[in-house]
Amino acid sequence: MRSLGAWIGNNLDKATPWEPIIDKIENTLNLWNKGNPTLDGKSLIIKMFIGGMTEFLTKVQGMPKCIESAINKKFYME
Repeated sequence: MRSLGAWIGNNLDKATPWEPIIDKIENTLNLWNKGNPTLDGKSLIIKMFIGGMTEFLTKVQGMPKCIESAINKKFYME
């Protein structure tokens, strides 16, 4: 069951709610990467957009290590 954006219930896969967020992060990074941001610009993009997209769900459900590493890889590949 989903309540306020968080998944609640027994035997839930902890990575499942993160799939649409990872897709959204990837789309956002691809969009902003077209402008060739500086290192400071990349830092601001990550803080403003990616931090905002992940903050609530991380607070409510926690972030599995596999999701954390997938998001970090996207930062370094862009």
